[in-house]
Amino acid sequence: HYAFFNRVRGLFYPGEPPVSTVVEVNRFLPGDGVLVEVEATMYLPTLG
Repeated sequence: HYAFFNRVRGLFYPGEPPVSTVVEVNRFLPGDGVLVEVEATMYLPTLG
């Protein structure tokens, strides 16, 4: 589904997009009971 993800991302960042990382994990998970932890840092510019 990366192509779809990339098209949608382009709608939010029509110019030069910020750096990102995409990792497919579904084939590495042993079952539905597995939890995945994600840490992220986000920058929100001040408007005004």
